[in-house]
Amino acid sequence: MAEDVIVGPHCSLTGRVTIGPGTRLVGHTYVYGPVVIGSNNIIYPFCCIGFAPQDFKFDPNTAGPGVVIGDRNLMREQCTIHRATHAAQPTTLGSDNMLMLGAHLAHDVQVGSRCVLTNNAGVAGHSVLHDQVILSAGALIAHKVHIGRLVFIGGGMGAAQHVPPFAMSRRIGLITGINIIGMRRAGMGDEEIRQVRWAHGVLLHEGNTRPVATERIRERADHSPALQEILAFLESITGAIMHGDRE
Repeated sequence: MAEDVIVGPHCSLTGRVTIGPGTRLVGHTYVYGPVVIGSNNIIYPFCCIGFAPQDFKFDPNTAGPGVVIGDRNLMREQCTIHRATHAAQPTTLGSDNMLMLGAHLAHDVQVGSRCVLTNNAGVAGHSVLHDQVILSAGALIAHKVHIGRLVFIGGGMGAAQHVPPFAMSRRIGLITGINIIGMRRAGMGDEEIRQVRWAHGVLLHEGNTRPVATERIRERADHSPALQEILAFLESITGAIMHGDRE
């Protein structure tokens, strides 16, 4: 532990645990290594980090690569982050994220930076959240699902299929539009937002097959960073994309 780490009352740190400068464990925090926690994180009571995954196939006595957490994350009460089952890659939480009360990251989950998981949001094993994703209260992500950058999932909703960048879901299992507010807050201009709207139409509302939609987006992607990001997402995934249904 760095010299200025604050470990509050009734915390339990077991195994190989590394904690960077400025991090504070408020109290009643449970960390089971191998775990690496970066700098300036605040971890509230009854958070549990690094315990064995909820997976019948996994031997709970296997340490594996554990959990790696970046910098400046805020983890509120009763968050849980389980260690990886993969032999090489740890469960990962990036930097500048907020995990509100009861948020859960299962084994082998990869979360980027500047994401918000609201109360009781949960991400199942092997799923990936790209940067700046917002999961509202009680939102659930199924296993092996990829959620693109700047996606907004409404409260009590769920995703059992991949969700491309900039999408918004306000109905269970459906993409209902694009996240215009999130894109504007991220500094995207009107032209890029128009390009995203067009790409989502091609992908979700015109009846195109995935290869056809991907090729049409590729034809226009050279001059649009947003289209390049959508294209890269489509080329990185296998399996179905969530269906679209305009509100």
